[in-house]
Amino acid sequence: MAIKIEWTNTAIVNRKKILEYYIKRNKSKVYSNKLNALFNETVVQIQRFPKAGKKSSMINIRGRVISNYIIIYKIYIDKISILRIWDTRQNPIIVGDLF
Repeated sequence: MAIKIEWTNTAIVNRKKILEYYIKRNKSKVYSNKLNALFNETVVQIQRFPKAGKKSSMINIRGRVISNYIIIYKIYIDKISILRIWDTRQNPIIVGDLF
């Protein structure tokens, strides 16, 4: 049985802003579609191998690096919660001492 994936509102907003930024910047959806597919593929990998992501200093929270982004997620017994998608080129204060 596959573990259920749950996206938090923060993660949904993060992904939407990232994709909208590239649509506006490139005046095309091509790159955004590729990036979104990459996010989705990574979430499937997280679902299959939840402990493969880099361990953080917080219990059951891990991060999976994709290009310039980190998908931060929390492992529960019955689900995996995608907490946020972090652009690593941003100020790291928000991520703090997770990694």
